[in-house]
Amino acid sequence: MRSRPWHARQAMGHKREDLTNCPVLFWPVGSYLIIYRAEHRPVEIVAVTQGSRDIPAFLRPRLR
Repeated sequence: MRSRPWHARQAMGHKREDLTNCPVLFWPVGSYLIIYRAEHRPVEIVAVTQGSRDIPAFLRPRLR
């Protein structure tokens, strides 16, 4: 089975309103999180980080 390309999976992430009110999606990959904005074309990768971080504090300066 072939993996679907990124542009076909861009809405696969999910909102985490417990972490941020900003319009971003989270996609876990192993122990990492890809945080991105799917409303842009191409999608905008906001950050890739370890899921064990303090995500709200990590995102504050990046989502202003």
